[in-house]
Amino acid sequence: MEDPDGRYPWARRDTDGYRKAFRYFVESCRELAPDVRFVWSPKGHRNLTGYYPGDDVVDAIGIPVWGLQKMDVDYWGRERSFGETLGEKYRRVEGFGKPVMVAELGVSGSPDYKRAWYAEIFDRNTYRDRFPLLTAVVFFNDKEPYKWPLGYGSPDWRLDKASLAALVADGAKNVSRPTQ
Repeated sequence: MEDPDGRYPWARRDTDGYRKAFRYFVESCRELAPDVRFVWSPKGHRNLTGYYPGDDVVDAIGIPVWGLQKMDVDYWGRERSFGETLGEKYRRVEGFGKPVMVAELGVSGSPDYKRAWYAEIFDRNTYRDRFPLLTAVVFFNDKEPYKWPLGYGSPDWRLDKASLAALVADGAKNVSRPTQ
């Protein structure tokens, strides 16, 4: 909704119209299913606040987090971590006081780049204190359907089964578990 580059046809730069449409949708759904929860999921740009539809119609906030190695190096001059990339958008939404989820997570790059990102994601202790409102991470396990701007093409965000199994095994070693 708040993406100003024209990549998505539904991003019309109409804050009032968007907020009204979101509220109408939630209120209509609640008439039929009063216990349903609703996620407001902006792209995470600096102008997202103008699109916030209100505490009474938002139960959680979703943000996308993308690790694209080539873009990191081109834009930032270095590879960025999951926590650094998440932190930029998290700071923009934490003031709403709602649970936060990574609604779309994708990582594309060399095996070492991807391994570093996934190791950090699976080690909840590395970000629990930094991101206390973070409750879930949802993987976007597909090839990007829209070309990224600036010649980055359609990154492949898929995580193969062998890599996932290795990450889960490594992550299980790092995740603290309650004792009984």
